[in-house]
Amino acid sequence: MRHSLFNTKEFIESFTDLPLHGNLPHPSPTREVAFITGATGFIGGYLLLELLNKNVFKKYICLVRGANEQACDTRLMESLCKKGLSTALPEGLLTVVPGDVSLPKFGLTPAKHDELAQHVDVVFHFAATMNWVAPFNQETIGNVLAVKEVLQFCARHKLKTLHYASSVGTWSLLNQPANTLYENELHDQPENLPGGYCQAKWINEKLCLK
Repeated sequence: MRHSLFNTKEFIESFTDLPLHGNLPHPSPTREVAFITGATGFIGGYLLLELLNKNVFKKYICLVRGANEQACDTRLMESLCKKGLSTALPEGLLTVVPGDVSLPKFGLTPAKHDELAQHVDVVFHFAATMNWVAPFNQETIGNVLAVKEVLQFCARHKLKTLHYASSVGTWSLLNQPANTLYENELHDQPENLPGGYCQAKWINEKLCLK
């Protein structure tokens, strides 16, 4: 279901508003610690497996939804094994943090959130609720809230590089003259997108381009 209010500037700005940062911190001088959301999913899981196989980072911290750390760790390792992980990982290389990316501070305590923000250098955001037929409602808005939380996390204590997995759905059903879509370009027709998932992804693109 398309949301007709997407053709109003006020409606779009109500979702793309971000807190102002007067003095942004310095960029992270290192690229040693990676923070990954969606590592139990399809794309995020294979990304993590590829990074592990190529020894890209010295440490990986994965935010995983679950009742506790043990349950989250089991869920992640089972997912990685199904995708091809065949060897035991060195102790301390992979850390699992129970949390929810769409909650304020990922559902973590302020102290834990600050600790992560101080140590993480690079963020890979792949977590998302995918439902192509859902309207623009609380389910799809959760994807927007997650990106807002990730962006604020990236600007806390030190600037972090963000790799965000979007969707070609942000251009669905639109007549485009070119076959190539560029990351730094975004159309202004969100009201013509086919459903809430695509419209939420369009908002996320808008947020990341700010």
